[in-house]
This record gives sequence, C-alpha cells and structure tokens, in this order.
Amino acid sequence: DNCWCKIMNFGLVTLDKKANLTVSVAADTAQGSTIIPGFALYKGWDSGKNTLRHQPIAFGEDNPLQTTGLTFLGQALGVTAGGTVEKTFAGLEPGNYQLFVTVGSNQSRSGAYTVTLTTRDEQASLVVTKFGSGTVSSVPAGIDCGPACFASFPPGTSLTLTATPANGYRFKEWLGCD
Repeated sequence: DNCWCKIMNFGLVTLDKKANLTVSVAADTAQGSTIIPGFALYKGWDSGKNTLRHQPIAFGEDNPLQTTGLTFLGQALGVTAGGTVEKTFAGLEPGNYQLFVTVGSNQSRSGAYTVTLTTRDEQASLVVTKFGSGTVSSVPAGIDCGPACFASFPPGTSLTLTATPANGYRFKEWLGCD
C-alpha cells in the first residue's frame, strides 16, 4: 500500500486563456529514481495563512491544507515504482491553479521526478458526413472532404460550409445542424 502525500511539493500554474492542460509526473529513472509519482490539481491559490504546506494533505477535497481558496479538480496516482502518471484537464478557464506533487511511500522515497505541463488551446470539433456525390468545404479552411471528415477549430469560430454537388446531382439540405 502507498501512503500518499507524506513527501510533497507544490507549484502555481497560471493560464492566460481557456485551455486543456496535461500534467505528467515521472520518476527520473536516469538518476535511478524508484519513487511512485502522484499529483493533484486545484483551481485557485491557497489564500490562507496556514503553514502546513509540507504536512500530509487529503487529495480529493477542497482546501486540503485546512485553508481557503482551493477547489479540487482531479488527481493521478501511480502504482509502479519508477513510473509515470498523466492526466489531461479539459476546458480550464484562465486563472491560477495549484499543483501538488507527491510520491507514494513505497519504502524507496529517494529519487527525483520530473513534471511536464503541456497546454493546448481548447478546440471544438465538427464532423461532416455527406451522402451522394460532391464535396463539402469550409471557410476558414479545415473541412474539405469526400464521404466524411472532421476538423477542430477554436471555440466560437464562425464557419461557412459550402456543399458542391457533382455534375448531375443537386444539394438538398443540411441535417443535424444546431
């Protein structure tokens, strides 16, 4: 069994626009690390005066340090010594996020870990399925298909779809548009 949160570090992540955030925590096996990595992400920044930041915390709860300002968003806890954990948090709003990184107490607490944060602008997907002969294209570019295709665009993008029937065919209607 692992006892999480006995060895812990934390950091502030600031997003300046809506995005998907992928957090990856890996044991640094190049340095011989055999830790079992884990982390939790919270919305906000701990605004309390409590100095318990290096005490065991309770993942899965808002304000895990008995302070204020943190809303639990999710966690990833490893099961393998020397492993990696990763989780993507989709559609995060601009603002501050606090990341707590910890290791399982698998009797081998020595070792280092690496944290990788990757952001990707949130995307909305459009799937086009056509029946008959012809093509469908979009402005801005992205959709240009035969029988079926899809493309991703930033949320709020206004698209113009153009159906071009093949010779001898005609465009009848759009279905499933909301």
